[in-house]
Amino acid sequence: MIRFWAAIMVTAMSLQVAPALAQDPAPTLSDASAADMPFTDQFASAVTRYRNCVLKSVDVQALTDATTMTRGAMKDCAAYRTEVQQQLAADIAAQNSGHAQPVALVQAEDGVASIDPMIEQAAIDRAHMVFARVMF
Repeated sequence: MIRFWAAIMVTAMSLQVAPALAQDPAPTLSDASAADMPFTDQFASAVTRYRNCVLKSVDVQALTDATTMTRGAMKDCAAYRTEVQQQLAADIAAQNSGHAQPVALVQAEDGVASIDPMIEQAAIDRAHMVFARVMF
């Protein structure tokens, strides 16, 4: 009988908590949302150059596992990543005249950190294609 009442209590409590869990967390003031980031043509060009560098670097890497090839390519193209970060920081500073340069750089690093996984995945896919070309 106690288990029955315990099950009812847990169910009742979870019904009260469920709507709170479904709500989006409140945004923090220190984080810039993607909607706040200025995506200029110069920024898009810098991202494209970064991605292309990584993919070309994967193409010329010695065949190892995809993760090693990708890490090497990302390391080879660190200068392009820096260019993307600097362009985004300049765009953020231009959009928000009240931002100090260090704040813009931090926000830009956060923005570039969200781009890295996408470029990394493209590089892994490219590495798999390189393996496929060798196999056939």
